[in-house]
Amino acid sequence: MHDVRGFYRWDGKTIGFFRGSTSHYAVLTVLKRQGIATNQVKLLQLEPAQQVAAMMNRQIDVAATWEPWMQKMIHQADGTIVAREADIGLYTGLGVWAVRSTWLKANPETARRYLRALVMAYDALEKDPAPAINAVMQEMGIPEDWARAIFKEAGLPAIYKQTDPGYRYSAVKDSSLQASLADLARFLFEEKVLPRQVEVSGLVDGSLMAEVLATHKTGMSPAAAAARHADVRPPGLRSLALGKRSGPLRTYLDGTQPGAPF
Repeated sequence: MHDVRGFYRWDGKTIGFFRGSTSHYAVLTVLKRQGIATNQVKLLQLEPAQQVAAMMNRQIDVAATWEPWMQKMIHQADGTIVAREADIGLYTGLGVWAVRSTWLKANPETARRYLRALVMAYDALEKDPAPAINAVMQEMGIPEDWARAIFKEAGLPAIYKQTDPGYRYSAVKDSSLQASLADLARFLFEEKVLPRQVEVSGLVDGSLMAEVLATHKTGMSPAAAAARHADVRPPGLRSLALGKRSGPLRTYLDGTQPGAPF
């Protein structure tokens, strides 16, 4: 967690954000919570790379972005992490595995095998995170110390909490994740990012993951686990959702006075 006592002093600041992202949602949510009108700040719609350049040239005071751009701002633009979404009570940034219902109905065993592989990978990386850190280094083209900093903050997805209704990113029915996604969908429609309202109930289905975890934990056969967790799946696009242990990789950076709140 970060000290966010000075985080909300945004009056008169120039803020960079990427339209349509959860960072866009976070910026306007914070402004609304603090009673700061959008005409009291200067909002610039910038891609992450443009935000780095703007921070370096002192054209913005605050950036709302994600990795590896956060590390670029820290190391190249004298930026400082002030807060992450989880620090301010927002839980929207997560990775998802999404399939169509028709495919899932036709290929349930393929989906189970994929999820079982994810659980096995999680167990392996819990013991030795080096392969994940090396993959991040290669895919993002960043130094090892940056990759280690990202892993330290984000950690691994809390895969064994997927069936826990109290977990912020739980894929169980009526979880808080469903409410968060509903509010995000509403926001994106109001901002005219989405052309129509999106009904999110039923988009996240944790039953298959629950079945896989039950098999993994108890050693019961896949058939027995399937019978135990059988349910009726509504149509539409499904997400096999996994959250992050330490909260989303979205952040806010102050490049004007590194290390000091504004």
